[in-house]
Amino acid sequence: MKYQLTDQQSNGFDIVELTSPEYSGILYTYGGVRLIEEDETLRVKFDYDVIVDNGVDTKSQEFRNHIGDILMELIEQGAMNNNLTYTGGTDAN
Repeated sequence: MKYQLTDQQSNGFDIVELTSPEYSGILYTYGGVRLIEEDETLRVKFDYDVIVDNGVDTKSQEFRNHIGDILMELIEQGAMNNNLTYTGGTDAN
C-alpha cells in the first residue's frame, strides 16, 4: 500500500499520509472532486491541499498523477463498500 488514511482531519477532510519511498511522510487532503466527460472518456479533476511536503515538489505532474491514482482507488473502494459521501454542489436533476 502506498498510503494510509490517518485518524486526523483538516478543514473537515480526512488526512492522507503517503508511505511509498519517494513520497514517504507527505500529508495532504483532497478537496473538490469533479467527474468530467470528454469525448466518451471520463476524467477526474480534483483539488488537494498539502499539509506536509517533506521537500518534495507537490505541484509536479508526477505527484499529481500519484495522488490521482490513490483517489481513484479510494473512490472504487467507497463505491464497492457503499461508503461514498456527496457534499456540496448542485444536482442538475
